[in-house]
Amino acid sequence: SSANHREKFERRMRANQARWYKSIAPTIRNYAKKQAWESIYLVGPKELTEGFSKQLNQKITEEINLNLASRSAEHVLSRTVFAAKEEA
Repeated sequence: SSANHREKFERRMRANQARWYKSIAPTIRNYAKKQAWESIYLVGPKELTEGFSKQLNQKITEEINLNLASRSAEHVLSRTVFAAKEEA
């Protein structure tokens, strides 16, 4: 049935996503250490930021559950990092 195929596809997609997070997390941890990052913000849909946060295994300053994928870097920063600084 199509529901069964969809379920199998979604399971494969989640498994691939978890493998990808696991593969890029060390690179980001090393970069954060070399650059002496003081904070890490994860931006995206909750189901994605939560999964990546677990793999990253770093102190996360904030998880911002907005889908800003199609936005410019300036827009993302204005809605996240700069917005957090204004609130402080």
